Amino acid sequence: MFLPDRYIKGECPKCSAKDQYGDSCEVCGATYTPTDLKNAFSTVSGAAPVRKASEHYFFKLSDARCEQFLRAFTQGDSDSAQGSGAPQPCNKVLQTEAANKMKEWLGEPGDAKLSDWDISRDAPYFGFRIPGTDNKFFYVWLDAPVGYFARSAITLRR
Repeated sequence: MFLPDRYIKGECPKCSAKDQYGDSCEVCGATYTPTDLKNAFSTVSGAAPVRKASEHYFFKLSDARCEQFLRAFTQGDSDSAQGSGAPQPCNKVLQTEAANKMKEWLGEPGDAKLSDWDISRDAPYFGFRIPGTDNKFFYVWLDAPVGYFARSAITLRR
């Protein structure tokens, strides 16, 4: 059985905080992969995870075009937005706190702080099967926010 990152815990590779999940540290905010954890263990069995090869699908957030798009959209940089394919900057509707959090995640131009995002999970998993595969599913946090926004829009229209 493949363990999703939420079923692997260990010590943060950045700050050494104990009992952290396999994707991010709740103490220092670092993001990483489950294989980066120190003293990793399965939350299901307590055993040390065994590394297995598996093909995965990613959003290439590390692509400079993605950073430019997100920077233009969240920070209201209309110069960057032109020609990038970004929609109108949303700085008029984005709360200052949200814009500042995005700026923290993006860093300064050229920092390359975004990592590629693994959007697939191996079976057994729940949710939507990736078309053309037998045992791959979309990561729940890829499609769940769309449902949250859609439901909010429906509720607000009533």
